[in-house]
Amino acid sequence: RVGVILMSMPPELSARIFKELGPEEVQRLTYEITQLPPISPGLRQAVLSDFCSSLGILPERLEEAAAAEPTLIAKALLVLSNLPAA
Repeated sequence: RVGVILMSMPPELSARIFKELGPEEVQRLTYEITQLPPISPGLRQAVLSDFCSSLGILPERLEEAAAAEPTLIAKALLVLSNLPAA
């Protein structure tokens, strides 16, 4: 799910999120992204909606939240991926 979320963000935004992560976390998430099968728009929207709901934000505000609080989004993605924070 984390790979779907990161791939759904504009590249500059996901890069800001990656800057908040440690090297091992980046490596693991990058690997997860490379292993993704094709994702349907419906599945992408469902994953984004679930993630945003867990943060208490609207899906259409995810990009804004990631730009304003990349550390918060990075930590939430680590929790979702079951990776320990660096």
